Amino acid sequence: MGRGIWAWLYWGCNRKTSHTFRRSTMQVNATAGLAAGFIVASFFLLWAINSPAFDHAWVIQVPFLFGSLAVPVINLQGWTTAARWAVCLLVTGVVAATIWAFMGSGFDLQFYFVLFSVLPVVLFSTREWPSITVLFLLNLGLYLYCQYVGVPSDPKLTRVAAPWAVGLRLFYVVSAFVSLLLVMGIAEQQASKDEEELELLSGSDVLTGLANRRAFEARLKEAIVASKRTHLGGAVLFLDLDGFKSLNDQHGHAAGDHLLQEVGRRLTASVRQTDLVARFGGDEFVALLGNLGTDTASLEKGALVVAEKVRSAIEKPFPVGHRVLHSCTASVGIAVFSGPGVDAQTLIQNADSALYQSKGAGKNQVSLFGSEGLPQ
Repeated sequence: MGRGIWAWLYWGCNRKTSHTFRRSTMQVNATAGLAAGFIVASFFLLWAINSPAFDHAWVIQVPFLFGSLAVPVINLQGWTTAARWAVCLLVTGVVAATIWAFMGSGFDLQFYFVLFSVLPVVLFSTREWPSITVLFLLNLGLYLYCQYVGVPSDPKLTRVAAPWAVGLRLFYVVSAFVSLLLVMGIAEQQASKDEEELELLSGSDVLTGLANRRAFEARLKEAIVASKRTHLGGAVLFLDLDGFKSLNDQHGHAAGDHLLQEVGRRLTASVRQTDLVARFGGDEFVALLGNLGTDTASLEKGALVVAEKVRSAIEKPFPVGHRVLHSCTASVGIAVFSGPGVDAQTLIQNADSALYQSKGAGKNQVSLFGSEGLPQ
């Protein structure tokens, strides 16, 4: 049930690319849901009071209940501005109708309008200031009229027992405050989530969770700088899956995505925790191996051992469906580096060239570019 409510709150959010607009859409849905919840709660409260003064309260509030439930549907159609207007007018309208129908100004419900004057500021962006201004003035005008001109109450309200009257006032005030606090709280929680997601996406691949190209290149530049200082070299492994397209053709893209995720896991398990594995895009992966040695022989030997371990890990069959195994191999290219005289882009190009040597040698091979990146 909790997942269903959360999914309902996100109705229409997938139509927005901006995190800010998605958050605003969710706020509107949350406001509509809270409004509907408190209307239902008021039904039970008025039923418990069982006073003739509230006989027609049901008729007044039912349209607003269904109107609140329709707001997420409006968002789902992509009409987000209309949904914001709808929810603001609905929460204002249900109170105005209640005051004018029977409660009058006697129950101090006009203070609702003071609270609802804040709602447009929460739901609308600052560039939508005309909407904010109009809705603010509407609520302010209703408050001033009820407060200083007054609306007569239904005479039957005098027959409501004092404890019930106090409880009703308390319910309305608490519901308004709780609604606004929950809406703002949900917005803050979502804002934090969006910030974490943006931070994650800025340096990671969405599908596999590995580092992306941007993060890998930044880390490689740092490794080169460190190598110049410590004289400990490393290597770049460039890997490409053999025959990946045939998997997509036979079993669909979902199976291909699953295989890429599994490849990422096997790659990560094949290197040290201090090394970095990244997905460059498509079925291309890279790994940065650090601190392999100080001379050409030890660098090449260490890189070849890891590359062979990676190739063997990929060679094992992958589960891609119910009782379906897919055999996949990988071609690997290696470029080693140590000290000065090398840059990140050259290293990546060298590893890519070695990768194509492996492809040309019959695939499922490991090829070493050589020591072009090492000082003589």
